[in-house]
Amino acid sequence: MEEENRSYKALSDIFKALGFPVRVEILKILEKNPLRYSELMKTVRLDRFSDAGKFAYHLSKLMENGLVEYKPESKIYVITPLGKDVLNHAMNLFESLRKKENVLLVRRTDSSIELFERKRIEECLIREAGMDQDTAETIALEIEERLYSLGVKYLTAPLIREYVNAVLLEKKMENYRHRLTRLGLPVHDVSELISVKRSLDDVVKEAGEEVMRQYAFLAKLPREMGDAHLGGIININHLASFMFKPDEPINSLTSLSLLKTYSYMPFSGGASSFRQVSWRIVEAFSSSSMHANSLLIDGGDPELIEELFESIAISQERWNIILNGGLEPVLPRLLKKLGEIAEKTVLSNFSLSLAGYDRRVFEEGFANSLAKYLNAGGALILAGSQNTCPTYHFVVFNEDANNHVRTGIMGSVSLNLPRILDNSSLNEDVFWKSLNETVNKIIETFELKRESLRSIVDNRKLLPLSGRVNGETYFLTEKGCSIIELTGLYDAACKLSNSQDASAGFPEAEKIVRKVNDLAHKVSRRDNRIIVSLVSHEEAARRFGGNRMDVFPRSMAFEEWFRLESKMKSLTPESSIVHLQSLEELVSVKKLGKTSLLVHSPKTMCANCGKIYSLAEERCSCGSYLRTAF
Repeated sequence: MEEENRSYKALSDIFKALGFPVRVEILKILEKNPLRYSELMKTVRLDRFSDAGKFAYHLSKLMENGLVEYKPESKIYVITPLGKDVLNHAMNLFESLRKKENVLLVRRTDSSIELFERKRIEECLIREAGMDQDTAETIALEIEERLYSLGVKYLTAPLIREYVNAVLLEKKMENYRHRLTRLGLPVHDVSELISVKRSLDDVVKEAGEEVMRQYAFLAKLPREMGDAHLGGIININHLASFMFKPDEPINSLTSLSLLKTYSYMPFSGGASSFRQVSWRIVEAFSSSSMHANSLLIDGGDPELIEELFESIAISQERWNIILNGGLEPVLPRLLKKLGEIAEKTVLSNFSLSLAGYDRRVFEEGFANSLAKYLNAGGALILAGSQNTCPTYHFVVFNEDANNHVRTGIMGSVSLNLPRILDNSSLNEDVFWKSLNETVNKIIETFELKRESLRSIVDNRKLLPLSGRVNGETYFLTEKGCSIIELTGLYDAACKLSNSQDASAGFPEAEKIVRKVNDLAHKVSRRDNRIIVSLVSHEEAARRFGGNRMDVFPRSMAFEEWFRLESKMKSLTPESSIVHLQSLEELVSVKKLGKTSLLVHSPKTMCANCGKIYSLAEERCSCGSYLRTAF
């Protein structure tokens, strides 16, 4: 009898030990993972200062009754076997009571079940939506009453959030609902991605980018810019990382030598050392940019440069290599190496810029190597002056490339001119007003991006660009430039002139270019440089249609087309680059003039037979539609 009384006493003490919700919560937490004292207190959501005594008391009661044990060797608290049994019985009893009474339970994402607490909704509205205390209490109370009236057995956190959003919409509290939006993809969309993407890595990448695109719309971009992008008036290129990375950093071998903390430099040693260094450079800098990287070769061991060529080709990351007239002694060797690489793989990710050269390079023994390079899909930019800085964006800065090293192109936004004109119902006054307002919004967004990127770089969140050089960051955000791209210029000009004739539409196209130029130049300054480009980003070209490189259609005679194209491109000094599709067209150009020339015919590689063929062709000559991802 005495032993039985002791058992009842022990059982009574255990029930008393479970008489506080926080103690049950401690057991549920420790059932999943043993924790240290501070970690356990934080997980229970108690303040380590104001709630210290309360937490210590509750934990000691659980230990006194053998439900929790302290492991001094590892300084952790664990649930005992008795604690697990008691917790299981308590949860079973809890479930029985729930069936008899109208108790709301919430199934959490970690599969645990807990009582519904109105306070959680109230705290969420204050913390995430920025709602004041009184309003949050009123909304939370109404939501609780509605949820109880549903008569459901279980609730989930996403279901509660949906219900909260519905109530906020009903009460016309759109701003609060906007802030509560959760980022992610519906299950159906993820299933579709898995079915159409070539690899799971592509699925993860696309899903992650979609989340970041949603975040940009909800938290980073002005509402008007998000609406303009969604409405097809503009295209914010590389939207997912637009506010977080530069589009195209410009580096030099000399500037890279300053990043000694990352062991990229000094470049010394044999071929294996050069190979390792070049691969690390390509890998690290490719991940820190949105679109591409430019690299000025201002010296260095030719063997190292050759290894850089190999690493870029293998990586398939986008790089623009700038060679100026000072490299004439080693130029044949470098071009020969490029020709050898072109025989093995497609080079549509590779841009080679020759500053200070013109078409005469094909008359000085380089023709064979350059022809191989172009046939493999590489892009070749010929800039007549050595004091220029060509980029992968096909923008050419008309000054010494060293002025742009350690900075570069911050970002680009494409204007859909035909859409703006259509939205104006072809009314010119409305069109010019809308164009003016849209450009000004883009300029404001560029400033927001600059501030965002400056903060990211200063806080060392974008290595290696965040690396320190003589007390300042390696990447200098204040010296970068942003690009406004004019997409559909010819189509808009034709609508304004009511003619499909290129010559008749030229004056209208010129007015548009000069207008946007004037707006950009009014706000452009040394620490916020904005330029206008007549080359569209490939994203915008895919979305809006049309040729991304050419203003005027190729249907006219080549000589007439080249005259009009050169004349129009000369209106935008940094975009005065004319696209030629073949070496034959280059030979037919009699005078380079003020424009730079781009020779490029994009290629892809057949995934079946390995043949390199034009990207414009629907399939390979072997009959396969499968391509490598270039």
